[in-house]
Amino acid sequence: MGYFIFILLVASLFATTGKKRLNIWVSFILIILMILLNGLRGLDVGRDTMNYFTMYSYKGASERIEPLFSLLVTTLKMMGFSFNFFLCVTAFLIYIPLYGFIKKFSINPCLSLVVYLSFSVFFFQNSFNVIRNAIAASFLLWSIGYISESKYKKAIIPGLIAVGFHYSSLIAIPFLVLSRFTKGTKSIIAIPVLIASIIIGLSSAFYENALTTILQQVSFASGAAADNYLDYLSDIDEIEVNVNGIIMLMAPFSLISLLSFFTKRIDNTYRMVLFYGTVLSNLFVSVLYAYRLTLFMTLVTLVVIPQLCAGQNKIIKAISIMSVAVMAVYFIYSMISGTATNIIPYYFFFE
Repeated sequence: MGYFIFILLVASLFATTGKKRLNIWVSFILIILMILLNGLRGLDVGRDTMNYFTMYSYKGASERIEPLFSLLVTTLKMMGFSFNFFLCVTAFLIYIPLYGFIKKFSINPCLSLVVYLSFSVFFFQNSFNVIRNAIAASFLLWSIGYISESKYKKAIIPGLIAVGFHYSSLIAIPFLVLSRFTKGTKSIIAIPVLIASIIIGLSSAFYENALTTILQQVSFASGAAADNYLDYLSDIDEIEVNVNGIIMLMAPFSLISLLSFFTKRIDNTYRMVLFYGTVLSNLFVSVLYAYRLTLFMTLVTLVVIPQLCAGQNKIIKAISIMSVAVMAVYFIYSMISGTATNIIPYYFFFE
């Protein structure tokens, strides 16, 4: 836990410097530390780590596992590498593309790392649990970045890599296309849609079973998520799910998405991708596996928040900075106090 807090504090400190070159070098060093933290962890750190250990050491990749991840597992096993080496490689595949993305597209890489480490339930924590999903998300970010530059051919390769590591990244494709056709959306439309998504999400129990049924029908593409969905849900009080969802998903994403419509500094592609990701996060806040579908889009906050924090509008700038600070403090408090429920996988720092 202390190791993680050190990384977060250093990233926060250098996020305040105006020296871009220093910011980039510090963020690179922190990425290396994150790879070591992730790759050298014990088997009891991370809810899914033991499952990956069993797959890597004994069972091998099943037919349901995506082809690129299966190839990775098979190759490393044939070469005789240890499981911790496997974790280091997967951490490398998560964090190095992430670093490349924030270096190229973020105006403040260290601040982007602060956001990645502490702003959401499923950014940094996801890399310790649903590894395939985290790898896919980092590569899909590159597709979004290239699309924002209208470099569509360059967006294809990282997009295909993302799909090769986790099929759920396919969900982002129609929204990426939609973001290009709706980039002129105004706040007068976005505000009521965001509010409606929050209201529906807080009363979402009526369609949870329907979503589970859909996941069961396409289990080949969802990693058999529905098979474990009801078991997980039975261990968690629905009120706790919604409270954590409001604090860690609904409130920050909705706020940042809303603020992005009141400044011209934000690229329209990022604005709309975040908007659609936020709406989906709100709608499915109490459906445990839905974050796999929204992670790919909400990760663009790594670019949006630094742009908001550097804007000329003092009110938007202050609210954005305060939002990141509050989320970081809440994150650390949750770890230290141990009050977070298992819907938020912070507790793996204590295992």
